[in-house]
Amino acid sequence: LSTTISFSIPETADVSLTLVDELGRVVRHIASGEFAPGPYNIRLDRSVGAGHDLPNGFYTCELRSQKLGIYSKIAILATE
Repeated sequence: LSTTISFSIPETADVSLTLVDELGRVVRHIASGEFAPGPYNIRLDRSVGAGHDLPNGFYTCELRSQKLGIYSKIAILATE
């Protein structure tokens, strides 16, 4: 099972995407690093093997960039 996270940035910047559970704990670092300007589609797989599968529940994907002053939350509902 997977979800595609789409976003766009206007200029080159360090960006981080993290997945946070309902209790505010970071459960997965999705992507981080320097991104060139433009649109992005990043696939989030719910299963990464051996005990690291994401259980059903409500998650928040946080997109951050200090340079661009971005802090955005995207709600994700994981169900079978």
